[in-house]
Amino acid sequence: MLDKRKLLGSTKIGTDNKIFFLKNVAELLDVKKGDMITFYEEHGKICIEKGYSSEHFHEHSRDV
Repeated sequence: MLDKRKLLGSTKIGTDNKIFFLKNVAELLDVKKGDMITFYEEHGKICIEKGYSSEHFHEHSRDV
């Protein structure tokens, strides 16, 4: 079976386990500074999706 993944690039983990998205990856995800990124596992692989911005999260969260 052929691998159907497309390599978009790679990055190193920095201080405090921070990662930096390559410009082309950020453009594909349509993310910018302050946006949330969601990580989840699917069939043994880690997937990344765009989430809500931190401002959207705070505007729509309820006080607990």
